[in-house]
Amino acid sequence: FGKRIVIVPSWERESYVAQPGDVMLDLDPGRAFGTGAHASTKLCLVELEQLADVHHMQPARVLDVGTGSGILMVAAAKLWPGCTGVAVDVDPISVGCARENLDQNGVGARFETGETGVGDIAETFDVVCANIQADVLVPLCDAIAARVAPGDALLLSGLLHDQAGAVGEKYAAAGLSIVRMHQLDDDRDWTSVLLRRA
Repeated sequence: FGKRIVIVPSWERESYVAQPGDVMLDLDPGRAFGTGAHASTKLCLVELEQLADVHHMQPARVLDVGTGSGILMVAAAKLWPGCTGVAVDVDPISVGCARENLDQNGVGARFETGETGVGDIAETFDVVCANIQADVLVPLCDAIAARVAPGDALLLSGLLHDQAGAVGEKYAAAGLSIVRMHQLDDDRDWTSVLLRRA
């Protein structure tokens, strides 16, 4: 995904030969959403890599709302070895899967997982991710936007192309600025939105 992120499932670990610069995610398909197969997850992985490699962000704290398998937090942990963070989901099965995957990748000690509602989280974060459907992102807009620290980034995905503009504008009205909307060359149905707080 992007130029450096590689998902290596267990049955490929012994045969895969890492290339210089690879960011390897040790992840098997499981009970929670987020294996890297869906375009919305691919978009997030590409955007996280861009934040690291193009925008040269060095976040200390990251938040994943609706973490599913925890794939985005595993990627963040590997892209930014110094960061810590929080991964939350309303589904306890997803929380368990995220914990397993973070631990499997050797980064579990750096991340909290739980079913905490985003509105109940008090702190702000340097990078916030939310790969959730539009009908969830819209009512959570104020709570999610409030978690983005000044000058820092929010990545939204899980949006069909014809939903992305309206959802982006909703978050812009909550005090963020749209940096870009992005689609994959091989899947134009889904769009991610990257925003920043001034």
